[in-house]
Amino acid sequence: MNQELKYLTDKSVFRPVVCSLLVSVAGPVIWAVVPEMSLQVFLVGLLFVIMGLAVLVNNILSCCWYPVVLDKHIILKHFFFPGLSRIIGYEDVMYMRVAEFLVRRYDPSTVLTVRMKDGKRRGFILMTKPEQAGQLSREILGKGVPDTMPVSVADRKVFLSFKGVATFVLFLIVIVALYVWVVFELTSPLIIVVTLLFAPLIIAVLCTLSYVVIEDRRVMLKYLVFRNRNLDLNIDAVDGMSVSSGGHFEASLKTPDSRGKSRYTRMVSLVSINMIQEINACLKFLGVHLF
Repeated sequence: MNQELKYLTDKSVFRPVVCSLLVSVAGPVIWAVVPEMSLQVFLVGLLFVIMGLAVLVNNILSCCWYPVVLDKHIILKHFFFPGLSRIIGYEDVMYMRVAEFLVRRYDPSTVLTVRMKDGKRRGFILMTKPEQAGQLSREILGKGVPDTMPVSVADRKVFLSFKGVATFVLFLIVIVALYVWVVFELTSPLIIVVTLLFAPLIIAVLCTLSYVVIEDRRVMLKYLVFRNRNLDLNIDAVDGMSVSSGGHFEASLKTPDSRGKSRYTRMVSLVSINMIQEINACLKFLGVHLF
């Protein structure tokens, strides 16, 4: 096997690329099929074109990388645009982590997160089969690159994605606008039914609005709204812990705490994939067993 293509093994990215292309083509199809062109028809078709192209560009730019591991550096090559390739020297890297995440909504994808010594954090969604994630991780470790993030007692690391906050605000605006529109269109009895449908949805989302803080050998889950759900765990009292795909937080305690609980599972929605990688890198450095 060509060593340069050793980790170019997962072509599943082509599915969302083709699907987004079909969505964008649906716009001109609508314009061609509808007998009379109106402003509404034009806007609906334009919406399909914009959505399809936005997803297409995002998939091509973010999900089409594959690594070439060499002695002194790693090359992150782009499948469609070789000019975007990145050369990263090992001496410039603080840590690299390889893990599986559900990022394409189809199958798990291999993600490589790189933290540079200058503080920059980069993430690459690889065209590498998840079964090879362990092999790739071991090969990078074999080059002397750690997969842990040094953390001192004095450090306070806050993992909060402002992009995640912005996404939630946009979602809330859409939901509230939809609710107001429905209320104006319905009669009084149905308004109660709609409210009963919308309220649990908003509350469920609000319950997940949380982020992670690591400080003084403690891991804290902070909630933006329901602060009574805040969680503060002493690392020395933890048997195992990790944050996995989708922000799924899991912690197992050596002995039950004051609440009588020995295991916690939560959904942390305001952390990005690269933040999850760094959280786990910090936990591993602190000696925590990762699930």
